Amino acid sequence: MQQPRQRKEGPAVVRARRRSSENAYTLAEVSVATLLLSTLVVSLYAGMSAGLAYTAMVREELRATQVMLERLEGIRLYNWDQINSNGFVPPTFTAYYFPNPTNPATGSGVLYTGSITIRPVSWNNPPPYADHLREVVVRIGWQTGLGQGRPQVREREMRTLVSRYGLQNYIFNN
Repeated sequence: MQQPRQRKEGPAVVRARRRSSENAYTLAEVSVATLLLSTLVVSLYAGMSAGLAYTAMVREELRATQVMLERLEGIRLYNWDQINSNGFVPPTFTAYYFPNPTNPATGSGVLYTGSITIRPVSWNNPPPYADHLREVVVRIGWQTGLGQGRPQVREREMRTLVSRYGLQNYIFNN
């Protein structure tokens, strides 16, 4: 019986075979590279979504500050009799973050609810002019995180003093 003839491999074939096996990646190397790449993508997504959530929160807080300042600046223009009369300054108000441009009364977006309290100042040792001052407190609250399953109630407050002989007398000559 004749034995099959074995091919003799030359040095070029051995080198080529060795090179192709050395150039291939092992399963462990591919797994580590995939793990690193997926960690990078998840980190990038988490950073972007956290940044956008923080930006939305800051915008809501800025709008709350704008609404409170709007109310305080309006009150500073009232004369002393208007400030002290019951019902002239509405005790509650609402405002929206994104009002509906065609019909602002319907509103949309974040709803801000607030209250305005006007009271005599309460100091431990009141000065002689304390009867000519009123403390104005504007409080505002809203819910944030709606649609994300974890709404939070946020509240802010601003205080100021209004004087009987204040700026409003010089502006409107009351």
